This record gives sequence, C-alpha cells and structure tokens, in this order.
Amino acid sequence: MKIRLALWCVLVVILSTPIFAESAEPHNNAEASWILRKTEAGIRVYTRSNHGSPLDEFKGIIELKSKLSSLVALVRDSDRTKDWIYRSGGTQVLETISPYEQILRSVTLSPWPVSDRDVILKASYHQNPNTLAITIELRSVDHVAPKQPGYVRMLQLKGKWVFTPLTNGMVQVIYQVRVNPGGSIPGWLAGSSSVDTPFVTLKKMRELLKEPTYADASLEDVAEP
Repeated sequence: MKIRLALWCVLVVILSTPIFAESAEPHNNAEASWILRKTEAGIRVYTRSNHGSPLDEFKGIIELKSKLSSLVALVRDSDRTKDWIYRSGGTQVLETISPYEQILRSVTLSPWPVSDRDVILKASYHQNPNTLAITIELRSVDHVAPKQPGYVRMLQLKGKWVFTPLTNGMVQVIYQVRVNPGGSIPGWLAGSSSVDTPFVTLKKMRELLKEPTYADASLEDVAEP
C-alpha cells in the first residue's frame, strides 16, 4: 500500500461539495448557524450558507471504533481515493514541501452535463501533543500549476479533517469543507451535494477501515491514546 501524505487531499476531492472560501471568512458566514440536514447510519450532516458561492458549507460527523493510525493510513493512501471519496476523480502529488506538507491536484467528477472540476491544494498535517487530535488542513493555491483543459478550476477552497480520540477506542471524525466551485452549477446539484458529499464519504470510510490494510496499520508518526 502506498501511504503518501498526498492523500491528505482526500479531504477535497469534492467537485459537488460545498467548502470554505480561501479568502478571509465573510462576516455573515462566520456567524451563520449550522443546520442539521441529515441523521442516518450514525452520521450527522450539517450545512450553512456560504457567502458568494452556490454551494453551502458542510460538516459531517461520525464516531468510529478505530485507531488514529488506521484513519491516517486511509487518508494518505492515494491509490484508494476513488473508492471512498464522493465523486473523486483521483489525486496527484505535485510537490512535497516536507513530510507534513504537500501540494496536490485533486479532481472531482460531475454528472453530465456539468463540467468536472479540479483544484490545486496545499495540504498540511498536525497532531496536538496534549489531546492527540489530528487535523489535516487543505487550502487552495492555484498559482502553482497551470489550468488543465477539460476542467473548471476551483480557485477558492478550504477544508479539514479532524480525528479526535474519545473513550473506549472510539474516534470522532469531522469532515468540513467550504468552496466556490467556479463556473455554473445547476440548482439540483448544488442543493444535494452539500449533504451527499459528507454522508457518502464518511459511510464509505467506515467500511474501508475494516480492511486489514487499514485496521492493522501502525504509523510511527502517529501517537495513539
């Protein structure tokens, strides 16, 4: 299994997802209240308005029986992105800045006739030495790579994964994203993507974590509770 920091990008392979604008967060968005949109299969999905974007910001939450290493191993495994990230079209590592920082190109596939999207991201990883919570942050940095024909470039995106250890071997997983997708997005797609993206992604994450490759993972750079 290829466990590359690249897959921190996993967090963004979301063409039809709502995410954070990269510029300073608009005042009204910062104060907007989260609305619970779906509770099913142990997954809670919240959304709130995203000023200047047709896509709402979303936040998906799930509690899993898992090691931190298992979660990190899955997110880092770029070969499996398409197997669990909603509408993922793959991720490419453009530059490795450090063991905990990379530049990535992430592709999100769209249903016809909507154009596929891509985004250039700076991905960074941090583990809190006190709580052991792991945060993986993604932020768009378009200037580092030319646009590709056939794709609409998403210029404003900010997102994160947060893995917080609980008791009895449980981990709270938060998947949150805000984005301006660029181009035009039909209302039917904009209305559903902010809910479908976190729900489907977290549901598939839970299933893949059962595979021995991830369930048995032990990473030297991840401290366990």
